[in-house]
Amino acid sequence: MDWKSVKKDEVTTFFTIQPYYFADDMCSLFPEYKKFIVAGVVSSKTEYDKETKVVGSSPFEKLFQYKNTMIGLYDLTSERVKYKEYVGFFPKDLLVREEDPSGWIFCKANSVYFAFLPLKPYSWAEDKDVFRLISTDQKNGFILEVKGINEIKSFEEFKSRIKKNKVIKTNFDKNMKISYTNLDGITLEFSYDGLRKVNGKDYLPLKYKLFDNPFMQAEVGGEKMIIQYKGEKLILDVKNAQMNYK
Repeated sequence: MDWKSVKKDEVTTFFTIQPYYFADDMCSLFPEYKKFIVAGVVSSKTEYDKETKVVGSSPFEKLFQYKNTMIGLYDLTSERVKYKEYVGFFPKDLLVREEDPSGWIFCKANSVYFAFLPLKPYSWAEDKDVFRLISTDQKNGFILEVKGINEIKSFEEFKSRIKKNKVIKTNFDKNMKISYTNLDGITLEFSYDGLRKVNGKDYLPLKYKLFDNPFMQAEVGGEKMIIQYKGEKLILDVKNAQMNYK
């Protein structure tokens, strides 16, 4: 999640990461031989195998985003997971970062409010530009909801309404399932095994295009991408090994 910083012409980011790396998975991303792949990647991406890394993805992180609400779930019980934690990066230029007795962490930036609910206990670590939230339970997760400051009356109202939202996580450690009703009255159901529902109806993001915006278009599995800007168009046809520029 990005927003314009209080510092002129800068953008600030809040994000989470599960600091994962595993040689077998890295072979699908990098060209080195498996035997040397970790050392080879770390030689240029120096933090890639570190607990403090800020880039990368994890197959043990599952996300469900619907408009301004996101739910993240983690099952870190696998032996492939060296660092059994997820980390949330809270930038120091936030105007407010407030831990509420309800469990929610409320944040205010110059253009957005956001609320973050860790599903399990956590601790803080401080770096130069961020506070890192670290949660180490192996069955874990979070809820994130965001509103623009022009979408709600005040920060106090945002906090008050968020705390009234319904969170259901019965038998979470067993079923890895959660239900959350957000500020717009929309109920999201999400489980680690892939269940996604919006107001009781199945939500299937795989029906979406791979890219669908004014600059890029691509179908899932279509093996073709169209890139366009100001009347110029580039068509990458991977299936037929062709590239056309118009």
